[in-house]
Amino acid sequence: MGKARDTASGPVNGNPPLRATPGPCLSALTPITPIRQSPSAVEGDVFVPPLRKLGEICDGRRQGQQRAPGLGHGTRLERQRRLTPDTNGDMFITMLFRTMKRLIGSTPVIRRAVTRLSYEALSRAFDDPRLVVMNYGYAALDGDGHTIALAQRDEWSRFSLQLYHRVAGAIDLAGKELLEIGGGRGGGADFVARTLDPKQVVCTDISAAAMAFASRTHATTPNLSFQQADAEHLPFADATFDIVLNVESSHCYGTMERFLGEASRVLRPGGHLLFADIRDTPQAPALEESLRHNHAGLNLLRLEDITAHVRTALDFTTNQKETLVATMVAPLRQMFRDQSGLPGGVVYRAFAAGERTYVCATLVKEG
Repeated sequence: MGKARDTASGPVNGNPPLRATPGPCLSALTPITPIRQSPSAVEGDVFVPPLRKLGEICDGRRQGQQRAPGLGHGTRLERQRRLTPDTNGDMFITMLFRTMKRLIGSTPVIRRAVTRLSYEALSRAFDDPRLVVMNYGYAALDGDGHTIALAQRDEWSRFSLQLYHRVAGAIDLAGKELLEIGGGRGGGADFVARTLDPKQVVCTDISAAAMAFASRTHATTPNLSFQQADAEHLPFADATFDIVLNVESSHCYGTMERFLGEASRVLRPGGHLLFADIRDTPQAPALEESLRHNHAGLNLLRLEDITAHVRTALDFTTNQKETLVATMVAPLRQMFRDQSGLPGGVVYRAFAAGERTYVCATLVKEG
């Protein structure tokens, strides 16, 4: 497989990027042993009923869009019903997502609860089997945007997988045990497991629905497994992994401090945290501060602003995302346009206006 070209856009806030070096070669790898379960009492009491309702609406819409045997695409009236937003379900979904957006910006406890349950609902709503990995992507700033050679099976997810290669390829993963936190639908972990030669990859996500999808979809990759887990309460013993990978996920967590503490806890001494995520530009200095001066025993080796590469990837993926939008139930289309980075949507406009910053980083655990 080809190597990614070094197309990083430079340091963050004037701090020069430092090249990461692999940690010590570790042998006698310890078994991966679950030791505790994630708390869920808060989630279960407040947000389940409306999010369950969202799932029911989406399920009902998909059933209504199925073709009747022998009727082709159906009558003109049937096609119109499939394509037109209708009744109180659409209004409910709109109000629900507005409410969740406000709640995510509140306390850490509520943010964790809303994130968990909203991702459960969205995993049910976006059930297209091609959506194995969902991030904003990474592209070279010239030419066709390609940075690596890919197998044909991976071309659909090219720019999202290029982001994984950019982050996970910072160090040599050969023979290492790797934990991905916030792995979503598992496509990134599957790509890393198949192409970067780790001994074992364990992919976790807070969404049980996402992990179920990932387990079904990537069942043939022998060195890959999936487990539901909370990023701030990981169910693994101390010093279990050589690598922790975290791509475009931490912005949903209750606190960066707790996440970094858990990542450090499950890493072996000399292990690495490979990280990438987005922030509102005014919040980017706080993210840098938490990475550079954390209290988790993680030393920052490299921090780079890759916003330009991510913004470029949004343009390369426009046609593909429009294809997906056409298959979605009507109430979800505008929400997907806004959040997936399609031109005219909220995220795309924010990137274009310089209101979003995207960084990747490599950290090493002391010892």
